[in-house]
Formats: sequence, C-alpha cells, structure tokens
Amino acid sequence: MNENLDKDKQISTLASKIANLIFVFIILFSFLITIYGIYKIYNIPEYFSPKFYYSATLLSLFFAILFLFGLRFLRNDLKIKISMFIVATSIAIFACEIYLDIRSKNLLAQSGKKFEDMRKVIALKSGLPYDARSIIEVLKDLNEDGIEAYPNFHPSILLRDSSYKDGLNSNNGKIFPLGGISNKVTVQGNESGFWVIYKTDKFGFHNPENIYSNKKVDIVVTGDSFVEGHGVKSEENISSVIEESGFKVVNLGKPDNGPLMKFAQLKEYIEPLKPKVVLWFYYIEELSFLNKEMSSSILNKYFDEEKFSQKLRFRQNEIDEALKTYINLRWKKINKEELEKDNKVKEVKTNLLVKIFKFSLLRNIRSLLNLKPAGATLFDREIKVYKNILSKSNNIISEWGGKMYVVYLPRYFTKYAFNKKHQYREIVLEIFEEINIPVIDTFTEVFEPHPDVESLFPFRIYGHYNAEGYRIISKTIIERLNKDGFQASNLNN
Repeated sequence: MNENLDKDKQISTLASKIANLIFVFIILFSFLITIYGIYKIYNIPEYFSPKFYYSATLLSLFFAILFLFGLRFLRNDLKIKISMFIVATSIAIFACEIYLDIRSKNLLAQSGKKFEDMRKVIALKSGLPYDARSIIEVLKDLNEDGIEAYPNFHPSILLRDSSYKDGLNSNNGKIFPLGGISNKVTVQGNESGFWVIYKTDKFGFHNPENIYSNKKVDIVVTGDSFVEGHGVKSEENISSVIEESGFKVVNLGKPDNGPLMKFAQLKEYIEPLKPKVVLWFYYIEELSFLNKEMSSSILNKYFDEEKFSQKLRFRQNEIDEALKTYINLRWKKINKEELEKDNKVKEVKTNLLVKIFKFSLLRNIRSLLNLKPAGATLFDREIKVYKNILSKSNNIISEWGGKMYVVYLPRYFTKYAFNKKHQYREIVLEIFEEINIPVIDTFTEVFEPHPDVESLFPFRIYGHYNAEGYRIISKTIIERLNKDGFQASNLNN
C-alpha cells in the first residue's frame, strides 16, 4: 500500500515539475514574442501599420504575466490540468500548421506538373498531337542540330535570388537586363501541345528580325507572358495580329513583368521610339510583381531618379554575355535531380532555431484566418507606388504626343473555374480613371459575353490564352484604336 502511495506521489511530483516547466516555457516564449513585437514596431517598413504588432505584443505580454502569476500562486493539480490542456491544444494547432505548410508547398510544386499532365491526357483522349519532350530535351535536340538555342529568359527571375536582384556582372559593372539574349533561338514553353520556339530581335524580345529597320513605330506593347505570346505561335500573338491591320508594332512582353519593369522599359526602349500608342497590359498579378521589383535598388532608380538610365540599347553585347553566363550556370548545366539536391542542401544550411521560431509564429494558420500584419496597409504601399508609376508613364508618353492605354486581361479562374471575383479589379479601374488613362477592358468586352469562354484557353484549362483568345483580344484593341481615330494609314503618314 505504502509502495503504491509512494509511486503515486512520485508521479504527481513529476507531473508537477513538468507542468511547471511548461509554464516556464510559455512565460519565456511569451516574452520572446513580446521582444520580437517591440522590435517589429520600431523597425516596421514605411506604409506598414504597427497595429498588428501592438496587439501581438500586448497579448504576449499579458500571457507572460498571467502564466507567471499561475506559476507562483496556482495549486499543482490545477497547473497539471492546465498544462495537459495546453499540450493537447498545441499538438492540434501545430499539426494543423504542419499540414497547411506541407499542403501549400505541395500545391506550389505540383501546380505546374498538374496542368502539364492534364494537357497530355486531354491531348491523348482527343487524338491531338502533343510534344511530350521536356525543355531540356528540346534544347538538347536543337543544339545537336547545330542551332544555338536558349531557354526563354525573363528579368523577373533575377528578383528571386538576392545575389542577382541588383543585376548581373558585366565588363562595365552591374547590369539589369530587361530583355533576353539577342538574335538567338529561344524556347518559350508548351501549353498548346507544341513548344513555342522563336528567334529574338536585336534587343532580346519576341519580334521579327527587321522590326527596327524603319525608325517609325506605331504601337509598343508592354506586359507579361500574355503579351510575349505564351502558348501560341509567333504569328498568333497579340502584337502579330495587330500588325495584320497595318500597324507597326514592337512587343516588349516578358513573363512576370510588373509596373516597375515596364516603367524601366519605357525609359530604355519605348521613349527613343516615340510611338503614337503605348499599350500597357494589366494582369491580376501586377501588384504582386511590383512588390518583388521594389526589392531591386537598380529598378528603383528608374522611379526615383528622373534621368536614370542603364543605356541598355547600346549595351546589348554586355547583356548577351552576362545572360549566357547566367543561363549556363543556372539552367543549362542542371537537371531536375540536381536542382532538388541543391534545394535540400540549402534547407539543411538554414539555421534550425530560426526555422523553429518562424514555424511557431503559425503563419499558415494566421493567413487562413486573415490574421496578418497590416494586410491592407501593406497593399496601400504598392497602390501608392503603382499610381505614381502610371502617372509618370502617362506624362512621359504624352510629352512626345503619344497616348497610353491600359489593356485589362482577366485570369482564367477568377471567374470561370472557381466563380471568384476579380481581385483588385475595382481598385485598379478607379486608379486608371483617376489618372485619366483609357482602359480597354477585355473582361467586359471579350470574356464575359463569350458563350464558351473556356474555348479561349489551350485544352480548356488554366493557362494562357490560345490563338483564338489572343485574336479576339487583338481585334477588340484594333476596334478601340480605330474608334479613337488611330488608323494604320494615319500613323504611318
């Protein structure tokens, strides 16, 4: 009997010690969050609201004091019960956080593969041709045939790595390209069952070789991958279809080009051409692109310094050499297995304590519950810069007698697949109206009234537009320009 009592007493004593340790851990962790919150309050970037961090700091301080009080004054049996509840709740919460973290990473990793596999299956079932080669195989085949070919480069790739966000090394210092390698065969992508392969122009963009032979250009189009013409043959993209009406068009589209990149293109490539019309294509991720672009000091100079220029039109040889070196290092010499291995090595090198602390902030759960720091005011930062970029662009174009249009491009799933509202639509349309920039809204003019809108996308699934989609958009643009008095014959005179 005494042995059982002693045993129960030992268990109770152990449980009490564990409960006390849990209380101490919560107190220390709460103080750590408090210190972190204070740090964030005094080091918060411009345009961020400190309200979230004030709330988090006060709440964590409250918990630290509460558990400090409990550690000192609560009975052991009550502390044990509270500790058991805390442990059980914590396990459930962190299990949910782990699930959300794994799920988000898997979705990100598999999204591209998922749609690629879907296209293959649809093509097979429909009896349609589909080139199943990987981009590495395509490049290898082209080079074996004696054709010097490269994967499609887009400047936004540099923003993903802190080593390159301020440009590449060249013989004359840092340079941040806005186009690709000049006069080279480029492999773009495969969304319609075939690989889009074209030869770049003298500045590394998707244009015919002789586009600059006549100095007079009617229209310049600037935007992201939709403007560059992903998913279709060169003669089927927007700029090519507009050219069929007699306009002379220069295409400066590059994947993930945001407002700052387009503004840089305006200064480097568009202003010297002084076209009568500049078509600025807007896509739903424009503000997300801007957030990344603002991390580059060299891109910010275009916005902050009125006379800043890298003089890229006269440095194409430097750009070509820098890009060839970059591509050879980053793309051509690595395959998927090596890339995965490299990522794993990077993960191991990351400080474990930092990872644990970041994980303990429950960012996935907070994102799900919309408990994020200054969500709206963070967006206000992009909006303020975005307005200034558009206003400056409009003024620059007006100075040489040109006219700027915004072409609004909708995303596949914002309405059609998941019946979701267009994110930021009302906000950006108000901005365009406020700055007095005319809008060609392809959502209301093309997609919304179309009887079978999925037919405007390759294999009727998420992706870029197909040839028919691009053609209808281009015709809508031409009609608007004609209505506003811009005729190809007028512009060329």
